[in-house]
Amino acid sequence: MWLQSLTSIIIFNNLLLVVFGIYIILNKKLHLMVANTFLGIMLMITGLCLGLFAVGELLSVPSIYLLDHVLIFGGGPVFYFYVRTYLRNHYRFNPIQLLHFIPFLIQIVLWVFCYALKSQEDKIAYMTQVRWQNDFFSIQRELSIIAFAIFYFILIRKDIKSYHKLAKEEYSYVNQQTLTWFYAMIGLIMCTPPLISLNALFMSLNEVIYMAVILTAFTFSIMLIILARPEIYKGIGVISPIKLSRRKAKKSTFSDEHKALLYERLLENMRTRKPFLDPKLTLRDLSDALDSNPNYLSQTINSMAQQSFFDFINSYRIEEARKLLSDDSYAQFTIEAVSKESGFNSTSAFYAAFKKFCAMLPSEFIKQNKKNSHKN
Repeated sequence: MWLQSLTSIIIFNNLLLVVFGIYIILNKKLHLMVANTFLGIMLMITGLCLGLFAVGELLSVPSIYLLDHVLIFGGGPVFYFYVRTYLRNHYRFNPIQLLHFIPFLIQIVLWVFCYALKSQEDKIAYMTQVRWQNDFFSIQRELSIIAFAIFYFILIRKDIKSYHKLAKEEYSYVNQQTLTWFYAMIGLIMCTPPLISLNALFMSLNEVIYMAVILTAFTFSIMLIILARPEIYKGIGVISPIKLSRRKAKKSTFSDEHKALLYERLLENMRTRKPFLDPKLTLRDLSDALDSNPNYLSQTINSMAQQSFFDFINSYRIEEARKLLSDDSYAQFTIEAVSKESGFNSTSAFYAAFKKFCAMLPSEFIKQNKKNSHKN
């Protein structure tokens, strides 16, 4: 009786995940429609996978046993497309992307011929065997899931690194707290398939129950993260999706002479107007102020200052912070207040930038400055 009650709770939780995925897909008021479509499909697949896992494993329903393992191979590509589309705010279908679904098709065929076509008696016997079986279907299935998760972890990690590189060329700020939540959601989703796989290999029926509870907690955590950080699906700009630019194609049209002239105007603007004090300053904002092109301005900063846009702006902010920390009239200001006065949108970003440009913490700079003042 308690097993059926527990299974009902697990299934209900995963149905919520499916419904939430449908809501994200159908809600036309949300931005990032393509990314949200992938996100909604991925949430639906995750909910279905764990629901089928609970029914097949806990209630021992032979007809759908191991079907959740098959769906995992369909969810991987969808999840990858979501992360890539969200971070880059760009999607162009290419038929070669269908190759991502070859493992899914292979697993469907293997599941049908190695399990689904068996008689009811053979299916029940298969379910009651020892979990580590010496048959091809069991071994390849679990090892394939682990390899599958590692493969998409590498692809997603590569895209995230690319995002950070592009972000430093277009934005002068990051919201590390939001990024941490976003990456936490990615981590929870990525670790679920290998956990199911390891569970199928080594655990007894009682341990399957515990694993089902843990996996359900994971799905509930995923929903909480998405609800707590609505920018994940609303695209309200805390994590700003980056549009792919064509800077390489335009480099040849912008001479060194033009770069030098634009750089002089840029330095003059930084001295007189201090745009770096705006914590939300972007490359486009600054290029508009200079009546220039974002691509040209980015090339100029990269070439003349030998820095990314992000580091270029933060170097000015740190210089401003050094002046404030050395000014006796700001002695009563907290470090957090100084970071805001310097144009940083968070204290953590201020600490990281100060450490990078000054090779010390703000508190150490203050102590050093006081010692120098006493000597003079």
